[in-house]
Amino acid sequence: MKHSFKLFAAAVALSSALASAQQLIPTNTRLHEDLNWLANRNIIQLNLSTWPLSADEIKSALDQAKPATINDAEIVERVRQYIDADNNRFKFSAQINSKRDLLPLGTNQPEDQYRVSAGGHFGTDNFDLNVQAAAVGGDTLGRSSHLDLAESYAGLKIGNQWLSVGQQSRYWGPAHEGSLILGDTARPFVALNLQRGVQKPFESKWLSWLGKWNYQIFVGQQLNKENMKSPRHTKLLGMRVTVSPTDYLDFGMSRTAQWGGQGRPQDWKALGNAIIARGDNTYTAEERRKEPGNQLAGFDVKLKLQPLVGVPVSVYGQMIGEDEANKMPSKNFFLAGIDGSHKVSERQTLNWHLEGADTSTKFGKLSGVTYRHHLYRDGYYQQDMPLGHPLGGDVRSVVFGMNSSVFHDDSNKWFKSQHFGGKLVHAQTVRKNKAQQQKTQGASVMWEGEVNTKNDINLRVGANGWYAKAQHGKGKGGVGVKADMSF
Repeated sequence: MKHSFKLFAAAVALSSALASAQQLIPTNTRLHEDLNWLANRNIIQLNLSTWPLSADEIKSALDQAKPATINDAEIVERVRQYIDADNNRFKFSAQINSKRDLLPLGTNQPEDQYRVSAGGHFGTDNFDLNVQAAAVGGDTLGRSSHLDLAESYAGLKIGNQWLSVGQQSRYWGPAHEGSLILGDTARPFVALNLQRGVQKPFESKWLSWLGKWNYQIFVGQQLNKENMKSPRHTKLLGMRVTVSPTDYLDFGMSRTAQWGGQGRPQDWKALGNAIIARGDNTYTAEERRKEPGNQLAGFDVKLKLQPLVGVPVSVYGQMIGEDEANKMPSKNFFLAGIDGSHKVSERQTLNWHLEGADTSTKFGKLSGVTYRHHLYRDGYYQQDMPLGHPLGGDVRSVVFGMNSSVFHDDSNKWFKSQHFGGKLVHAQTVRKNKAQQQKTQGASVMWEGEVNTKNDINLRVGANGWYAKAQHGKGKGGVGVKADMSF
């Protein structure tokens, strides 16, 4: 523990000397809601289904923004300040939670009960170094150290491609509450990552109809835990491609594979087999032993109604398969949702979403399949936290969420802006024996305010609370507070 805090202090000293805008933006709930507001209302053209998201792409979208109201202009300016100014500074944050949420849906959920972090950036338009160090403690799942370097990375821009290495969180899909294939519930692991900067269309007349496109490829190594059933040092491979052929349609394809690890083939040939899925879905004992890994793949789509019928609402869906048959995903599980972005007043916005997910296989016809594997016996998890949907496999869930932002124009107010949110959750485990199924219902609320400090210090404070009750258990609840400061 003392060693961890010495490393933390050293990282703080280093990061205090660094200053530059971060180029690869990690998952951020507040930023996502602001960008989704602008995209739903067709103020900007931006595909939000692949994170980290390049700051170049966000800036490009903002430069072409067409704000029609004060709300639109406020949000465009707030996002621009986040990218251009707030990210330039030394940052310090602290968070305390009484308990971990029983239904940890959404992004940026805390893994630890206590967390204190500091970070900074250094770089140019073509180089990016992000240092982020956190001392963590209290109750957790599967933590192996009291020092967390999540979101630390080094990146190099080559042409319009960003090559980076580090512990970056990822999120693949259009949903608000979770991705079926790759979310940020588990801690980020060290990986080599390649993605585009600006999502420009192809110049070829044969491919230009695909519109703006993006890709992300990574190869990394999962974090270990005590008493692992899976091979230690399991490797994870991921590939994703998205296209936006029109201003109302986003389409994505994703694939991940757990491969290698202690006692498993992990040479270049094994990596090649994992990439092309050679030897997957085999049946003899010898073939199963040599199987390249645990592979998932699927599709997602988002349809924006504003350009079509003038309503700031979008519908989206995702399908992921645990297996492959005839070169297509099989043993599938599903997610679908609808969201909207509305103006309450000249200085207040409202976002909402209704989202359902079923991580059982074939709508409950099979159980014990999703996120499970005979070689990687801990499944599609890392340190007991799912790499995919936050509630794990064999769970059906329905979530209704709302959030609202209020902008203050009076400099004498305590806050420049305030953000409120809440959600209602119904979840049910899926088992062949219905007597073993259990329902859980929950609710959560949050508040965040940007303090009007009247100087160069940027201070945000927030609080949250949740309550959940299982069908055959007592209700449980928790609260948390946080503060983020940059200067």
